[in-house]
Amino acid sequence: MKEEIEKGSVVVIDDEHAGRLKLSTRAYDTQVAGIVSGANGINAGIALQQEGVLDQGQNVALTGRVYVKADASYGAIKPGDLLTTSDTPGHAMKVSDSGRSRVRFSARR
Repeated sequence: MKEEIEKGSVVVIDDEHAGRLKLSTRAYDTQVAGIVSGANGINAGIALQQEGVLDQGQNVALTGRVYVKADASYGAIKPGDLLTTSDTPGHAMKVSDSGRSRVRFSARR
């Protein structure tokens, strides 16, 4: 990522800069990459890195449990609901149109 992004934010693949991620900005974005880990004091379980290569940057959760910023104004979110990117930058929202959503997260308590 070019700039520091707040922990818990949803990030997507940056089409304009190969190998970079950026803050999500649109609903149902199929280029979602993951969530910047470390929110609420929960750090990444495993961080893969190579000394001297990409020393800068942030950990992005691809799977597992992680706190995520979510916007419930698009629909109330309950445990077990599927989540996707929203129009609110860096936030997830409840999936209300399953036909538009190919990449999803699952809400947990």
